[in-house]
Amino acid sequence: MMEGGYAEGGMKMRTRSETEGVRAGGVDSQISMRKYYRPKSEADRKRRDHERILKNRQLANISNARKKKRIEEIQEANRSLKEESRLLDEANQRLEEQIKLAYQKLDQAKARRTGRIATQGFTVDPFKTAHRIQ
Repeated sequence: MMEGGYAEGGMKMRTRSETEGVRAGGVDSQISMRKYYRPKSEADRKRRDHERILKNRQLANISNARKKKRIEEIQEANRSLKEESRLLDEANQRLEEQIKLAYQKLDQAKARRTGRIATQGFTVDPFKTAHRIQ
């Protein structure tokens, strides 16, 4: 069927005289038109309202789906950043321990060197023989 036909609850095409009468403000034609069109225009209004509600619902569903997807993306990025932060903290901890150990070894080496010199009582000069420290 054609869109707007009788079967689909559409409005009947107006004849030229009816259209002119409505435009010109003819009371008789307006009253007859009002009687004829009121029930169909009411049904049409309800149908249009229903279509508008459905369309708005679809748009809201699409919008909500996009928001959910965006929220999930942000949460995933947040999780990956937390994991990366945890890994960096662990690496930092290991490096601090290595630095601490290196300083301990350095202190031990210094102590051994000074201790050896003090206990032996000799300094080593490569160009001369060893001399006792007085």
